[in-house]
Amino acid sequence: MNYTWRLLKRISEQTIILMATIIISSAGIFYLFQIPQNILGWAFPATHTTTEIQNLIIGGIQEMDTLTTAGVTNKTTIKVSQDRKLGRFNIGETNLIYEGIGKVEAGIDFSQIEVKNLDNRQKSVTIVLPAPQLSNVYLDIHQSGVIDTYKKGFAANVERELQDEAQQEALRMIKVEACAGNILETSLEQAKEIVTTILTKAGFQEIKILVKPTVSNGCTVG
Repeated sequence: MNYTWRLLKRISEQTIILMATIIISSAGIFYLFQIPQNILGWAFPATHTTTEIQNLIIGGIQEMDTLTTAGVTNKTTIKVSQDRKLGRFNIGETNLIYEGIGKVEAGIDFSQIEVKNLDNRQKSVTIVLPAPQLSNVYLDIHQSGVIDTYKKGFAANVERELQDEAQQEALRMIKVEACAGNILETSLEQAKEIVTTILTKAGFQEIKILVKPTVSNGCTVG
């Protein structure tokens, strides 16, 4: 009888200890879930590799459809002429006035970005962007065209040649005006905003953006 009583008492004590352990463990798990997420994030930060950061930026840009980060539409009027000579004498002149409307686009090759000083715990990163470049320059042939032609004397029929010349000059002038209007600077600022937005949404708090030196950006015109 005494042996049975001691056995039951021992089983009861072990049961109480087991239940107490379960209760304490459950309380600990419940408390862990009550910890603010920013504290957990600091204690157990999500890690990113440089490749993941590059893919994150490129993927975000593709979703935003913003590889071209700046564009401007310009209009210019070009007058060209060609003399017709007989020996040393000018016997005629053909004149053509052309109005060109075109667009200049600038952007950054985001596949060439570099990721440096990546610190997952501090949520900081440095991004090095390539310099912006002109990506496209073209005339809108539906809105551009000859607005006047006139001849003097015994002028030659060279309107087609003069139109080709005027188109080339109009394209050059539209490009010059876009460069003078700081299209590359605008493109760079917009690219910085895009990258900052993407990385901020990814949880980064300190973002530094640098730019590689410019070698050739397409704004050198003759």
